[in-house]
Amino acid sequence: MMRENTKQRLWTIAVIFLLFFFLFPIRTALSVNSWLSPEVLSMYAKAEGDALILAREQLAEQFISFCSVENGGIVFLMMALSILCALSGFSWLHSKKKVDFFHSLPIRRELLFFVMLADGFLYTAVPYLINMAAAGVLLTVKGVWIPWGTILSDYLIHMTFYFLLYMTAVTAVLMTGNIIISFLGVLVFFLWGPGMTFLCGAYVDYFFQTCYNDGKIMLWWATHSSPAGWYVRAAEQAANEMPVSMALWALAAGLALLALSVFLYRKRPSEAAGRAMAFGVSQPVIKFLITIPSALLGYLVFLSVTGRDGWGVFGLLCGLLLSNCVIEVIYEFDFKRLFAHKWQMAACAVISIAVTAFFRFDLCGYDSYLPSGASAEAAGIWSHNLEANARDSYHARPVLKGTENAYVAWLTPESGEIARQMRIADVETIRGIAGQGIQDVSKRRSLMFRGRGYQGEDYRNESDIWGHVLIAWHLKSGRTVYRNYYMNLTAAASYLDAVYDMEEYKETTYPVLQYQPEEIAGVNYQENGDASHVTFPSQEARGQLLLTYQKELKALTAQTRRSESPVGAIQFKTQEMQTIIDVLRTGGGNYLSFNNKLYFPIYPSFTETIALLEKYGIKVGSTLTADTVEKIVLEFSGGYRKDGKKNDSLTKTETITDKETIREILESAVSREMVTDDSMNALYNDVSIRAFVRIPSEVPADEGPDEWDELWEAEQEAAQYVESSGEYEVYSLLFDLDRIPDFVAKRFELTDEMLEMGAWRAY
Repeated sequence: MMRENTKQRLWTIAVIFLLFFFLFPIRTALSVNSWLSPEVLSMYAKAEGDALILAREQLAEQFISFCSVENGGIVFLMMALSILCALSGFSWLHSKKKVDFFHSLPIRRELLFFVMLADGFLYTAVPYLINMAAAGVLLTVKGVWIPWGTILSDYLIHMTFYFLLYMTAVTAVLMTGNIIISFLGVLVFFLWGPGMTFLCGAYVDYFFQTCYNDGKIMLWWATHSSPAGWYVRAAEQAANEMPVSMALWALAAGLALLALSVFLYRKRPSEAAGRAMAFGVSQPVIKFLITIPSALLGYLVFLSVTGRDGWGVFGLLCGLLLSNCVIEVIYEFDFKRLFAHKWQMAACAVISIAVTAFFRFDLCGYDSYLPSGASAEAAGIWSHNLEANARDSYHARPVLKGTENAYVAWLTPESGEIARQMRIADVETIRGIAGQGIQDVSKRRSLMFRGRGYQGEDYRNESDIWGHVLIAWHLKSGRTVYRNYYMNLTAAASYLDAVYDMEEYKETTYPVLQYQPEEIAGVNYQENGDASHVTFPSQEARGQLLLTYQKELKALTAQTRRSESPVGAIQFKTQEMQTIIDVLRTGGGNYLSFNNKLYFPIYPSFTETIALLEKYGIKVGSTLTADTVEKIVLEFSGGYRKDGKKNDSLTKTETITDKETIREILESAVSREMVTDDSMNALYNDVSIRAFVRIPSEVPADEGPDEWDELWEAEQEAAQYVESSGEYEVYSLLFDLDRIPDFVAKRFELTDEMLEMGAWRAY
């Protein structure tokens, strides 16, 4: 029986075999011809010496990568072949004559089904294996070592997921009676789950203003609601580890679908051939699953474009009617039957309206959620305005990447992860912040459905600073509930200041507070983009600096940050960091990114830390002084018109060479070349300061690179961010808003209104 079925489906086998033939043997032969050609070997011989070994290693790496589970091309091919084999193998179910013929054969219907099913699986599995093995043998003959165990493991995982996809497609074919409808059914089974996931996510993001979405929940549903999504997720995870457990779940799901397919085949009536759906009971189910999402999508699209409920309702009706009519035409094959099942359409309309009303009017009270002090055990908070460097610098984690650890990648946590780790016991202060956020969200929500004409000024004052605050409520029940507020930070300033002054906040925000003296391998210092290494007479001295810095950082208050800006930044290099740097240096990798991460600010009030640094040869604040700066250029970028837009025609410049004036400006300015950002101390952004420092004509020999050559290279990298002008290095600064010299305000005619509009502050 299998032989006869194969004769009838030779075209399917030929197409699949040719695909794999060109993908494996032909592609491999082309790669061998390219890598082992005399021209390529001679080119690599000059650089590497042993070119043949290098070429063989590259061929092996390419072949392993191509056969691996993470190859997206193979994943897509398996999806296409599963549909092809399912449709070609069971298309006879769509013809009454063929159904009568096959069912008249002296063979049990179950055996006939399993023969067709097994053939569809083998038509992909065998050509895939033969051509992959042929390509591997070709490489082996050329002296390339092939890890056959890994290759076969990847093959089995691919075929396991193919089995799941194939059984899904077969199930769709068994539920339909027309080949076009079968194809559409397969697409529904493959895409409906991810599509609904993204639609629900879009509704939550649009209507629930305080929703915190890190993508993890959506990713889970998108991958668990579709065999195609599950396969794609496995391919993504294969970059870190072999997705064996996911393959086993795919096998289990495939076997479950196999049992369902057998049941459907037994129950499928012969008269179903030629009809849209083989089972009448499935028609309203499929209709509901497509019509309701279509109506919801129409509502969201029109509402998001226009911002008006009327157009949203129009979009809902369009999606409802169009999808209902199309499905009825498909079911009935008759345009006269567009509204054949009015009660079903009415039910879809009621459900769609109920869902939209649930989100539109926030019937669950999502945005107004505020746990009581009795139900909340602790809370965590994250806001970029409160500490701008926490996520991208302080919590960055280095990971070696690339061939032979060629470079370092930095993994940064999500803001929700930082908030989750934080446990602030003073819940009432966090409730005060959340209460302000709820008020602001309510104002914005009342305006967002009045059309696209409303502006932010309709619900906020120009002088207020708005920003995002993420709160993680740690409930006594064990749950963690997140709310993300876009809120008036100025109105909540007292609460935010109180949070910053809390030890629990600093312990989580500044990982340096967790460092132990024995973990520290070295200390680096940066000022105005220039990096230097701090040398110590002993490990104890290094540990003393760490403990001193930790003490002063813990004592830092929000009020202090409002009155001063960092003068430098310090990096306590851990043993783990030093190990990664050593590996990169040995392998010729790039480790310069360490000079932009894990630096923590030094404020003028850190007197003990500054004293210790000076004791060990670091003169804090010595880069830009009246003695080193030859001239300063002030540039006013323009005032503001009544409409709030800049008037560039008022741009002015002023060059300062007087040493006393330069000293006064430097004492009132804050560097923009700092590796850490801090806008708690308000700065004036409309007058830029450029300080010109003359570059020495000769650099003494003892100032060249020492054993800490990574810092020498760091200075070269930092110099890329410092404007060069002939024999000068040019440093960029801004004025402290509260310390702008009188002559500067007079020269550029700065009014209080201009100062306020040009201010740059956290909140």
